[in-house]
Amino acid sequence: MTGQRRHAANPIAPYEGVDVLLNLSASPFHVGKPADRIERFGGHAAAIDAPVVFANQVGGNDDILFDGVSFVVDPSGEVTAMGALGEADVVVERWDGDDATPALPKREGVGGLRRMLAVGVRDYLDKTGFEDVVIGLSGGIDSSVAAAIAVDAVGPRHVYGVTLPSHVTAEANRSDAERVARGLGIEFGERDIEEVAADSVAAIDGLTDGDVAGLTRENVQARARGLLLMGVANDRGALVLTPDNKSEAAVGYCTLYGDAVGALAPLGDCTKRRVYALARAFNDDPPVGDDAPIPRSVLEKEPTAELAEGQTDADEIPPYEVIDPVVRAYVGGKRRVDEIVATTGADREQVETVIRRLTRSEFKREQSPPALRVTTKAFDSGWRYPIAASYEPLFGE
Repeated sequence: MTGQRRHAANPIAPYEGVDVLLNLSASPFHVGKPADRIERFGGHAAAIDAPVVFANQVGGNDDILFDGVSFVVDPSGEVTAMGALGEADVVVERWDGDDATPALPKREGVGGLRRMLAVGVRDYLDKTGFEDVVIGLSGGIDSSVAAAIAVDAVGPRHVYGVTLPSHVTAEANRSDAERVARGLGIEFGERDIEEVAADSVAAIDGLTDGDVAGLTRENVQARARGLLLMGVANDRGALVLTPDNKSEAAVGYCTLYGDAVGALAPLGDCTKRRVYALARAFNDDPPVGDDAPIPRSVLEKEPTAELAEGQTDADEIPPYEVIDPVVRAYVGGKRRVDEIVATTGADREQVETVIRRLTRSEFKREQSPPALRVTTKAFDSGWRYPIAASYEPLFGE
């Protein structure tokens, strides 16, 4: 049976003579959880030789998602009825011990993840009293997928995509942002941020003793965008969704009060590689129309924050194929450096770089929007690290 047992003793096995076991549950979602849950309760049914009815909560509560997927298993552990994923559902099952017809569950995969992210966005808006969202479209993969999730959640009429180019923005990225908006059927707006950013840099220069540093100039661009996105959202009575993902959040590759502004991070617990998987899912099954909403150029281009000429993510941080398994092992698996080196294929320098950046970026994550939780360990309610601490002993001499 899969899953981690949290009790020294099995609370179910000692009982005998049970007619039916009913479990009323608020079991949070993570990818793979519904199928694991069914397997676990199938084992319980076999242990007590009685059917099990599992009734689960559905919906989003802040960062935590509940998938529903209520089900009935017979005494042999076979599923005889099962509710929908991510929806309020009524399941009626008459069990007489002879005529049960198994409805074998399937692992939900990226399609189920997509559905649950939409549930999280929709319920967050409903429970906070908002109907509309604003998303900064960069022409990159993260903002494109975040916009697609928003369309899944509330429909294209309630999503406003805004692109805010600067002097370093490539024309291909600006045009890709517009193509994504058109493909999703959402409202699209564009405003050059050069004047806003230049005025901000001039003001900073007047308050300092020398030329404004290059990194400061880069961050001013991101913060100019954040200022405008929040202003648009305020004016429209909407919420900003940040497109930041778990890989970037782990290594602090974001700008506070810039690209990290917003009310909610729908992709905040999704690694970069999972974001690409979601993009392909949206293209295979578009939220509106029949055409793939995310252009091939978005899928194939080098990821970039595009705050400097020719900048790519690979110039600033380790490759995502290194970051993602290290984050999964360190954050989700609580593995030490030596174990991560031995199991991920990354070399020790790469592993230490990721973990050093991870531990030093806690102050950013503490000030970032809540991320919808889709793994066993997200950077929110399940993660408690000090903001100011030295972790050098982790790495030895």
